Amino acid sequence: MNKASGNTPRELNGLEDLAPQGKARQSSNYNSEMKASNAIRGSFHSQKGFGGSGTYSHTSANDNAPFWEVALKKDSNVSEVHIYGRPGYARRLKNLKVVLLDSDRSILLEKAWENESQWGAFSMKLLNNLADVKIVRLEKTKLGNSDETTLNINVVQVFGRV
Repeated sequence: MNKASGNTPRELNGLEDLAPQGKARQSSNYNSEMKASNAIRGSFHSQKGFGGSGTYSHTSANDNAPFWEVALKKDSNVSEVHIYGRPGYARRLKNLKVVLLDSDRSILLEKAWENESQWGAFSMKLLNNLADVKIVRLEKTKLGNSDETTLNINVVQVFGRV
């Protein structure tokens, strides 16, 4: 699961990617072009580099509680969540927590992702479909104050059924 360019698949084993129809937000923006909605735009292609804006989601280095989340259009049954980090910056996918919430923001499932191997992408497959998911949230444990503690997300996919 290490795709770097192209469009994201819209379905997986008969399940639809529900994220693109949702509304994404994050705790802060590194700059105005690195907003939360970039991570649900349906494309793996992401410009990167120094001195310019990227086409990915990126929180501020001064953010003390970085998070990214997507509110799905409707309460859904979720089977898998796929997360792809900013190309070339897999180390920034360390110390994540994936949280699935219902419409009242009650926690349905919470999973820590340490990522000591610095994978650039990962998937979370649920043994059984999880019903009534409204929000998929990523939280990062803040360890210091630098770009290395920012949340950089290229693509988030949420596979399930409404």
